[in-house]
Amino acid sequence: MTRLRSALRILGAGLGLALATPPIGLWPAAPIGLALLVLELRGRRYRERFAVVAATFVVHYVVTLSWVWSLHPAALLLIPILAALDALVLAAAPPSGRGREVGFVAALTLTTAFRWSWPWGGVPLANLALGQVGGPLLQVASVATALGVVTVLGVAGVGLAAAFERRWPVGVVSLTIVLAAIGLAAVDPGSEVVDEIDVALVQGGGPLGTRARDTDEARPIERHLAATETIDRPVDLIVWPENVASVDGFLDGSPLGEELSALSERFDAVLVTGAIERFDDRFRNSALVFTAEGEQDRYEKVNRVPFGEFIPFRGLIEAVVGDVRSLVPRDAIVGENPASVDTPVGRFTTVISFELFFPRRARTGNLDGGQAIIGPTNASSYPDTRVPEQTLASSRLRAVAADRWVLQVAPTGYTAAVDAEGRVLDRSGLREQRVVYATVELRDGETWATRFGRVPLLSLAVIGWVLGWALSPDLPARLSEVLRRVRSRAGG
Repeated sequence: MTRLRSALRILGAGLGLALATPPIGLWPAAPIGLALLVLELRGRRYRERFAVVAATFVVHYVVTLSWVWSLHPAALLLIPILAALDALVLAAAPPSGRGREVGFVAALTLTTAFRWSWPWGGVPLANLALGQVGGPLLQVASVATALGVVTVLGVAGVGLAAAFERRWPVGVVSLTIVLAAIGLAAVDPGSEVVDEIDVALVQGGGPLGTRARDTDEARPIERHLAATETIDRPVDLIVWPENVASVDGFLDGSPLGEELSALSERFDAVLVTGAIERFDDRFRNSALVFTAEGEQDRYEKVNRVPFGEFIPFRGLIEAVVGDVRSLVPRDAIVGENPASVDTPVGRFTTVISFELFFPRRARTGNLDGGQAIIGPTNASSYPDTRVPEQTLASSRLRAVAADRWVLQVAPTGYTAAVDAEGRVLDRSGLREQRVVYATVELRDGETWATRFGRVPLLSLAVIGWVLGWALSPDLPARLSEVLRRVRSRAGG
């Protein structure tokens, strides 16, 4: 019976996290899932806690990340790898004592920050903050970035677990912290409107579940040219998605580049387009600014998609599953410049596709003077709504964290205008050819999240983890066990 109850708790915890994650988006399920995890971890040894956490996140990722199969069957290795990384740190929370709750929240914060940074520059897909964009915790992002959303979610989880155990003081303190965090967002200094521009976000349309290697590279251009021709009002800025233009060598000066310059001149508008520029065995994934005079500025993608834009441990993977050059024949070149572009109508933070999931990437552009955020993306390779929905949730988090509008543009959806409060004002459907229009506020000024980033929160998390163990009755026994092993090895 005990094993069955444990299995049901683990299953419930994983499903709770998964149900909160878009496209389902049932945000109250996440704190319930974390509460079940907290209850199951109590009193266990590290190896057991590791297994519990890993199993919980495997359930979560099977529901939310199994789409990686569409990249390559080998990409399914991400599920156990990411679950193990989550467990490595989160299982190190103290299992008992007065500091158990503080230690759990601190460890949840640290493991999230760890996975957003490593391996391969970070893999923040299906992260816990995404599941809160439909609830009150979304606004916490302006105070402490999306990482703060995860931290406060952890506080809610331990509060629910304490209430289940009828430890009312812990539950009341947890609720107070959650309400205080939401309240802080109301007094965040935020930004001020300095200008407005009219924007056309162009979605060319087409089927889902397609790969670049199986698609005529002229088709995306044709679809987006056709969609652009339907623009029926004056606009200052036209934005095309990621990967629309694809050329050997640099786009500027090529026949296609000249066509884009002519398009900009004809509409009397700045054109920002995503482009793939191929160079022998490497390529650049960039966002380029075009006017009648040609290319004016560019941003080159920094955070690459593992198994999509490069193959991690390519030699090892090929030794196990065979040649994967048909999947990713070239590895993307890593960009180095800040995430922003200058245009004649304003300066824009620019994050490309996968980078929308990274708070720190957008922050570099916001600190560099970005007045709104452009997010060219491409989810046409994926067969269902999970990636488009999670990408849009990331755009909402980026909007609130920076107090900036976000312009998300995709070839097959979703293309959307998100205001500075994280509200989706208009969006396309999947597969459809459509232009989304918006009058966009350009803003100056910094939220606390932009100004301070995640360092204060990480510092508090480290202190909380240490404090949790300092209050744990297990600490003397753990230290004694470590010393015994050290002496045993030294003697051996």
